[in-house]
Amino acid sequence: MLNRLKMDIKSNTDVFLRKANNLCKNGHDLLNRQDDGSLKKAIGILEEALDLFTQLDCHGRCSEIFNTLGAAYCAMAEHEDSEDNLRKSIEYLQEAITLNDYNEFPIYHALSQYNLGNTYRFLSEINDRDTNLKKALEAYKIAAKVTSKYYYGPTWDEQTFDTRLYEISQEAVKELKGIMNKK
Repeated sequence: MLNRLKMDIKSNTDVFLRKANNLCKNGHDLLNRQDDGSLKKAIGILEEALDLFTQLDCHGRCSEIFNTLGAAYCAMAEHEDSEDNLRKSIEYLQEAITLNDYNEFPIYHALSQYNLGNTYRFLSEINDRDTNLKKALEAYKIAAKVTSKYYYGPTWDEQTFDTRLYEISQEAVKELKGIMNKK
């Protein structure tokens, strides 16, 4: 009897897509709170959504969630298990980068690279400072390079996400070079 009540995900795609999208919305709402309990709940919800999107072969949504989970684990590092959470962040972000091809999805690729840079930067404060700073610098450089073709200059009235990502990537590169030169 229980088997008949279970819905097959492939034959009920629309139902599971709605569920996965609702999970994403709820997860993002919780992430915005940035407190320890909300981050944990958000991560659980987003991992459930990721599982559904993976089963539904929705690679675009998977890459978005991989990036979001990477950022969430990085934020969790401020509250607990810093190194473990940063390592999880790196795993998710590298998966997002793999799915977000540089040529096909340049801005998503750049965003994941920028988030990866942040994660390596935080990890450098815990261990292997020089190696992790170099990895952070490389990720920031890639983010800046990818977004440079969308940059119209600081005088442009309405900055888009693309141009702002370019600017903060450039700022991070400059700041890290300064840190690394102070050895």
